[in-house]
Amino acid sequence: MLLKAIKILDYRLIVGAGWSKSLNQLASEKDVYVMKGYIPHYRIVPQCSAILHHAGSGTTHMSVKAGIPQLHLPLIIDQHFWAYQCYKHGLSPFWLKEKKTDLDTLVAKLRDTVTNPKYRENASRLSALIKEEDGINNFCDYICRTATEQSGHIRGMAL
Repeated sequence: MLLKAIKILDYRLIVGAGWSKSLNQLASEKDVYVMKGYIPHYRIVPQCSAILHHAGSGTTHMSVKAGIPQLHLPLIIDQHFWAYQCYKHGLSPFWLKEKKTDLDTLVAKLRDTVTNPKYRENASRLSALIKEEDGINNFCDYICRTATEQSGHIRGMAL
């Protein structure tokens, strides 16, 4: 169905096949690029007009940091949470539902994700905020504060 949708929309598609061999047959399709094995999200995502993914925390956060609109197909665990957060903050339309998405819905949502300026504006705004953060140092400070509150010291470090 995704192949039909991108042909209707005249979009190009990069598929992160990971280590799955089941997606290799897509490599012969026009305007479909299959990446096998490790995918350097930090290099690829910023080059995309939009990204359709499962809404795992890593891919979601990389897409937000890159300022890229997203469309989600959450399947398990925390993926629905991250899809909802993106929807709530105007980074994406409401997510796709695996068993309830037909071709017309997929085409409409892909088109909306790519062409609706609201998603890119909101993603760019949030991206700028993330890039201003000193995330590593803030996280280390949080760990030290939490450990100090709980025990008064961190093993090997006097606080």
